[in-house]
Amino acid sequence: NCSKQITLNNDKVTSLYVSGSWTLPTDQSWGNSKSITIIVANGATINLAGHTLSSNGNSTLIVMPGGTITGNGNLNFSTTMTNSSYNGGDINVNTFSASAGNLYNYGNMTVNTLNGGGSTFINHNKITVQDNFISYGATIDNACRFECTNAMSAHDIVVGNNSYLHAGSLA
Repeated sequence: NCSKQITLNNDKVTSLYVSGSWTLPTDQSWGNSKSITIIVANGATINLAGHTLSSNGNSTLIVMPGGTITGNGNLNFSTTMTNSSYNGGDINVNTFSASAGNLYNYGNMTVNTLNGGGSTFINHNKITVQDNFISYGATIDNACRFECTNAMSAHDIVVGNNSYLHAGSLA
């Protein structure tokens, strides 16, 4: 169990494997010109504790089945168009922001606000947005369940056979 600031070397390709629990003591960012990957293992937890976890550049987040990211904080991704992240566990945070790249969701994601930028959200399980999904450049490929309580805006929305998409309004 860790509740310390973790400094990652942004000049080298690096991976951080979380196998226990990590509670952010303050805002944390990783990535720059090199690829940094954070992996949340089965049974592991990152607790944002009201802080922001941010990536820049070519960084990737992988939440394995049974892994969790929680806490009333924010996940921010400023990634490249070729970058992909994966959620097979549970993400339950205040805001999830992504400026580009792909997010493959095979787990459960619950957020208050989802900011999509130019990202593509490929959903194969459940995404719940309790307030707004904001992005005029994002693409949603929904193959399961995507719910947004209030306004949803996206560039493209693809709803697969036998899948469900609900929004308070589409913009």
